[in-house]
Amino acid sequence: MEFYNAINGPQWTVRTGWGYVNNCTVSWVGVTCTSTSLIFSLPSNSLSGTLPDSLSQIVTLQTLNLNLNKIQGTLPASWKTLVKLSSLNIMNNALNGTLPDAWKAMFVITTLYLANNNLTGKLPASLGGPWRSINSIDVHSNSLSGRSQRPG
Repeated sequence: MEFYNAINGPQWTVRTGWGYVNNCTVSWVGVTCTSTSLIFSLPSNSLSGTLPDSLSQIVTLQTLNLNLNKIQGTLPASWKTLVKLSSLNIMNNALNGTLPDAWKAMFVITTLYLANNNLTGKLPASLGGPWRSINSIDVHSNSLSGRSQRPG
């Protein structure tokens, strides 16, 4: 529920199931639960506020899609604990700051979409090492320097 409150849940366009239950026994809009993973997909839903550190406690989070909302603030370094996160789409928001170095711990991520925000700093020189699993990345329309290359 901290996630719901942190990004202004009562103002979302659609919020069925949110704010009332604390498990997956009832259908929540934008949430898919399995016995081993959790998917949050809330694009274009008038989310605002900041990304909460508390999301790092959902260690089964596999996909997070918050594209086309009004979320602002920085990318939480605490999300490094999301070691099952394979797809992150937070494009088209008002996020700022740098790509946290701690995110290198998110070693199963295959899709990273950060375009159209206000992010700054350097991209990793290579998508090898901890992020060798990335096969799709979009960071355009930010103020990021450097160029990420897939190892060849």
